[in-house]
Amino acid sequence: MVDIRFDYQEDTEINYGYSFSFRTYAVQANGKEKDITSKNELNVECYGAIYESGQISVDGYPERFRDDVIHIRAQYEKDGEIFKKELSLPFNYKGQLGADFSGYSGEAGEAGSDGGTALLFRWGKSGDIGLAGGIGGNGDDLKVHIWKDIKSGKYKMIIENLVSGSSYYYSFLDTGYGILINANGGQGGQGGLGGNGGEGKDFQKTEKKTKSAGDGGHGGDGGPGGQGGTGGSVYVIIHPNAAEIQEKIAIYNFGGPGGPGGDGGSGGAGGKAPEGETPGEDGQPGVSGDEGPMGESGTTIEFSIEEFEF
Repeated sequence: MVDIRFDYQEDTEINYGYSFSFRTYAVQANGKEKDITSKNELNVECYGAIYESGQISVDGYPERFRDDVIHIRAQYEKDGEIFKKELSLPFNYKGQLGADFSGYSGEAGEAGSDGGTALLFRWGKSGDIGLAGGIGGNGDDLKVHIWKDIKSGKYKMIIENLVSGSSYYYSFLDTGYGILINANGGQGGQGGLGGNGGEGKDFQKTEKKTKSAGDGGHGGDGGPGGQGGTGGSVYVIIHPNAAEIQEKIAIYNFGGPGGPGGDGGSGGAGGKAPEGETPGEDGQPGVSGDEGPMGESGTTIEFSIEEFEF
């Protein structure tokens, strides 16, 4: 072995929120190579991103302006020899810059209880109805400031989350891609499953008494899906030196979709009976719940071009 080599797709997106494959190979004296990415003897350190199991991931929510370069150091020990390699990967700003502040999905509704078999009677009990899914979370309200750094030619963007109080800092170079800011409402939760119907008791006959086979219980209906969350409001303030960037920005603040209804429970099996006797009827399956209503769209998407200090 004479060296180690890094391998990654050179035109891959190196930008906020993106991940890409990053492999390491041992190079032999005869030119042959072996993938050592998963070897315990390989240690890879990554600054400016996260490296894990041959994958590099860039943070999509930077909490300060950063040097948009990923620094990688690798060390591989084999047969008492140590091989080292370093690489710096600057952002190429390929791919759409996306910042997602949509609401969370609502929780699934609780499933209905299964019906058991009646103690004193022959029939199975019906399953309970599933509960409604939870309401989706609202999209966040955002204030966005954008300006252009004349020296570097890069646009700077600060997204202030007015709900959480957190701010996120991005650089953007126009390489033919746009900026997408998402403040949609979250999807409503799925309705709870209907409970299954209980089984009917089997036909019984003794010297003193004959007991007919019982019918199975009906399945419980599925719960309705939860309502989608409301979209957030987004205010974008662009410095005059970056006015042209407005046409590159797309903002979504739609209401979240309603959650799917829960499936109805299965009908319980009717009691069994010997030939010549009437078996119990199977219970009917429950009906699936209705889809939840869509949430309301956010009230505001506002752009303004105005001076501010940065």
